[in-house]
Amino acid sequence: MLPFLDQFKMKEQLLLKTQAIDSELSEMADYPTKYLFFAICKTVEDVNLAMSYNEKGLNLVGLELVADTNAHDFFQRWFY
Repeated sequence: MLPFLDQFKMKEQLLLKTQAIDSELSEMADYPTKYLFFAICKTVEDVNLAMSYNEKGLNLVGLELVADTNAHDFFQRWFY
């Protein structure tokens, strides 16, 4: 999909998101066109993984934190 998007020359206008999976983050970090990127994180480990790719060339501009209950670790760490 990334080569397809390149033809539109809109890297500053497109925001791409995928789950925080090593293979997905690696592909985005290694790709020559640095699209704006959000990592979808369901665990604190996902957050740490995504943040580690910021130093490897990923143009990480934000995180989407997914918490399914108020007992989720994201709520416990940051809201209570």
